[in-house]
Amino acid sequence: MAEGGAADLDTQRGEVVALLKTQLRKGDTWFLVDSRWFKQWKKYVGYDSWDKYQMGDQNVYPGPVDNSGLLK
Repeated sequence: MAEGGAADLDTQRGEVVALLKTQLRKGDTWFLVDSRWFKQWKKYVGYDSWDKYQMGDQNVYPGPVDNSGLLK
C-alpha cells in the first residue's frame, strides 16, 4: 500500500479477488458494498480482463465507498 494512501490498482484488485474466493463462514464479519459503487470500482481497477481500457482513468474513479443505495 502506498504510504498514507490507497494501494495501487493491481494490489487492490488482487486483494479483492482473493477475498471474493473466500467462503463465508458462520461467525465471520463481512460488509455490504453498494453494487453500483462496486461496478464503478471494478472499471477503475480493471477488475475484468476484458474491461481494462479505462483502468486508472480518473473519469471512472469511484471515490469513497458510497452505500447510500443500500438504504433506499
